[in-house]
Amino acid sequence: MLGLIVLLSFAALVIFCLSLPLEIAIRLDLNDKARFRLRVLWLFGLVKREVRWEGGAATMTGLLQGGAAPGNFTRVFTSAWRVKGLPERLFRLLKSCFKGLRLKEFVARLKLGLDNPADTGLLFAYLSPLVLMGLFPHCDIDLEPSFEGDAIVRGYLSAVVNVRLAGILLAVAGFVLSPPVIRAVAAALRERWRGRSRPKRLCPSAA
Repeated sequence: MLGLIVLLSFAALVIFCLSLPLEIAIRLDLNDKARFRLRVLWLFGLVKREVRWEGGAATMTGLLQGGAAPGNFTRVFTSAWRVKGLPERLFRLLKSCFKGLRLKEFVARLKLGLDNPADTGLLFAYLSPLVLMGLFPHCDIDLEPSFEGDAIVRGYLSAVVNVRLAGILLAVAGFVLSPPVIRAVAAALRERWRGRSRPKRLCPSAA
């Protein structure tokens, strides 16, 4: 009986903790160097985690050029994507995840410019709808063009989001355990196994 009470108390504690929102704060500064900061708060600040990253143009170039070759990823992904019902399940998961997010604050203060002033004007013609987001609550957007003829990006982006863990975890669990996802994983594993077991062709040696 005591064990059952302890088990129920632990389950109630887990449910209570998952019902508390997780706060995620993100800030990206774009000046001479790119600085990124991610802060996560949970359980009224008892759980706190912060990640910082800083790098210049050379670091960004190295990250973009140092990625691994995709290999058989495209073939495996295509084989899994063809499974009936998987795209609908994925869109349903994304919809549920977006419902579990609540935007507390979004700030964008950027100065943008391209090498050609005409291209800068065209860029802001495409970006003009984003300025209307500043009319929504908790959004503050200020985009300034630079027609000096130099490609620049200056300013910062920041956002604070509340995440409802319980709803997102239930959505992810329902997605992972759904029959389309199970069939897709099986199809991907079969395709990967076929790629590994396929014998390599030997080039005939010159006589």
